[in-house]
Amino acid sequence: EERSRTMGLKEAEDVKMLAQEELMHKNSRRKSQEAYTEEMMRVAAEEQKFAMQEELQRERTRKEVQDAVHQEEIRIEQENRKEEMMEEANRVYSKKLANAEAEAERNRILSEEDKEKMEEERERRANKDLAVTAMHMEQEQRIAALQQKDHQEMKERNQNRDRARRMSDAGQAERMEMEAAAGHHHLPADVEGELM
Repeated sequence: EERSRTMGLKEAEDVKMLAQEELMHKNSRRKSQEAYTEEMMRVAAEEQKFAMQEELQRERTRKEVQDAVHQEEIRIEQENRKEEMMEEANRVYSKKLANAEAEAERNRILSEEDKEKMEEERERRANKDLAVTAMHMEQEQRIAALQQKDHQEMKERNQNRDRARRMSDAGQAERMEMEAAAGHHHLPADVEGELM
C-alpha cells in the first residue's frame, strides 16, 4: 500500500511536470506567436509608412511638376502678351508715322499750292500794274499828242495870223507907197502890174 501510494505520488508528480512543461511550451508558443504577430505588424506598419512616404513623395513630385508646368504656361503667356504689346506698339507707331508723313505731304502740297497761288497773284498784280502803267503811258502820250497838236495848230494859227497881218501891213504899205509914188511919177507898167 505504501508502495502503491508512493507510485501514485510519483505519477502525480510526473503528470504535474508534464503539465507544467506543456504549459511552458504553450506559453512559449504563445509568446513566439505574439512576437511574430508583433513583428509582422511592425513590418506591415513600416511598409505602410514607407508606402505613404512614397505616395507623399509622388504627390509632392506631381505637384512640383504641375507647378513648374503652370509657371511655364504663365511665362509663355507673359511672353506672348509682351510680344503682342510690342506688335501693337509697333502698329501704333507705324500708323502715327504714316499719319505724320501724310500730314507733312499734305502740308507740302498745300505749301506748294499756296506758293503757286502767291506766284499767280503776284504775276496777276504785276500784269495789272503793267497794264495800268501802259494805260497811263498811253493816256499821257495821247494827252501829249493832243497838247502838241493843239500847240502846233495854235502855232500855225499864230503864224498864219502873223503872216496875214504882215501881208496886210505890207500890202497897205505898198499901196501907200504906190499912191505916194503915183502922185510924183508913174511906175513902169510891168512893175505896177506886179504890185497889183
